[in-house]
Amino acid sequence: MSEAQDDGSHKGALAMADDMHILPPHFYTDAQHHATEIHGIFEKEWLLVGRGEQLRDVGDYLSLTIAEEPVVVVRSESRQLVALSPVCRHRYMRMVAPGSGHVDGSFTCDYHLWRYRLDGRLSAAPFMDQTPGFDRSTCRLPVFAVEEWQGFVFVSLDGGSPPLAPRLAPVADKLRRYQLADMRQVAFSDEVWRCNWKVAVENGSESYHHMGVHPELVEPKIPTRGTSAGLRGDAFTSHRTPVAQEDTRQVSAARPDIGLTEEDLSEMNVFTIFPSTIILNFQDLVAWFSFLPIGVDGCRLLNGFCFSSRLVEAGLIDNDAMARFMCGVNKEDRAISELVQLGMKSTRAEPGMLSIKEVQLADFFEYVRGAVSTSGPGKVT
Repeated sequence: MSEAQDDGSHKGALAMADDMHILPPHFYTDAQHHATEIHGIFEKEWLLVGRGEQLRDVGDYLSLTIAEEPVVVVRSESRQLVALSPVCRHRYMRMVAPGSGHVDGSFTCDYHLWRYRLDGRLSAAPFMDQTPGFDRSTCRLPVFAVEEWQGFVFVSLDGGSPPLAPRLAPVADKLRRYQLADMRQVAFSDEVWRCNWKVAVENGSESYHHMGVHPELVEPKIPTRGTSAGLRGDAFTSHRTPVAQEDTRQVSAARPDIGLTEEDLSEMNVFTIFPSTIILNFQDLVAWFSFLPIGVDGCRLLNGFCFSSRLVEAGLIDNDAMARFMCGVNKEDRAISELVQLGMKSTRAEPGMLSIKEVQLADFFEYVRGAVSTSGPGKVT
């Protein structure tokens, strides 16, 4: 996939895929292969960690773990986003617990009270000035790459990662009328699923499961039958599913005009950004999902629902209703994904063939195979 393209025909989409089978079970259950993916994918790629609005003020931070690496993203004194290692340079203490919060100008290690500025520079270390050989000016927290794209905050553990924005230009163009950077998050979820990260990404990357997993919550609004392949690029793949016309008319009548077209409101576009980010539009909602591995058979889901700031500020969005809907859909997806993980442990499990409603998954599988093929001793076939 050398450039973004939009193939509306199933026949054309099928022709573009070299292998229409899912990955073999050991890709999801083998610890050695998982280690290969951590090294070849999660230590190198851009990973979605949140929204810039969650880091609005100086000292606001998000703390999480990526591939067993603790990371804290903070709004610095210069109002730039900085991604740091929150591990004290003295005795390995993790200074910031996972989650979000605010600090006034510095991170302090509660072990021996070493203190670091928001850009990672050491500002205090009790009695170390009296310690021969210690140079405070050379002691600072390691820095990771961070990029804010359309209001979304991505982090890469590899400082050599190419910029993300140019590779996602077709996605930004497709969603430009939503004004992503100016949207407001009204619901957020942080939960653990007992399945391999790829199982979760695959489930979120197709609408074929709507009729079986979400017969009441999703299928009536976004029926499986209309699903087809969408935009594709080196860094992403996608599919689109038409929204039920009656549901679209109801939403249009209840909301003021925010610049979205009939096409925007009438189809859901689901963008799978490699390796583990999903961003979708559904009418005037934009939802994001980030799946971060926590072992071969577990992953953490970070998930947010966003709407136009105009709608939010006018009080036209029912935040509690959105949170309930998010919780309901995630509960159903989590349950089915965990059953898939159990099924992969069967000695009779073997790769099945994708349907015409899942052709975009072949792009994801191609990405995974390519990323691990040169990354170490894991089984790749």
